[in-house]
Amino acid sequence: MSKLPKPFYSKNGIVLFHGDCLELLPLFPAKSFDMMFTDPPYGVGYVGGHNNRLRVKLAGDENADLYARFLPLIPRIVDGPCYLWFAGANARGVYDAVEDCGFTIANMLIWNKNAIAGAINSCYIPKHEPCLFFKPKGS
Repeated sequence: MSKLPKPFYSKNGIVLFHGDCLELLPLFPAKSFDMMFTDPPYGVGYVGGHNNRLRVKLAGDENADLYARFLPLIPRIVDGPCYLWFAGANARGVYDAVEDCGFTIANMLIWNKNAIAGAINSCYIPKHEPCLFFKPKGS
């Protein structure tokens, strides 16, 4: 197993690494984390926002395959609750990927965005975002 790279940030017990989770997560020892809270790309092909005049496409957001690629890495290193933000349009794939990894889905949290505003001529913008709360089986 390779060594972890030098942290991007480390202060007062908070350590951040910058890199691709598919490359970094396998480097952590088993049960390294007490919790997972993640907001990965949603797999919806997001292109900028109404304040982003360049309309830059979000890298890695082409499809929802990323869930099936990174979630299998989580049970070995996380020993506790997991929170995963995702796009409602990909709910079926997210649920399947979570259950295929041996997690028990406990609940769904909803962030109600009361003050959302869309750009003129933009696609429908949801006024909420779901967050799936799940944990290792038996915990």
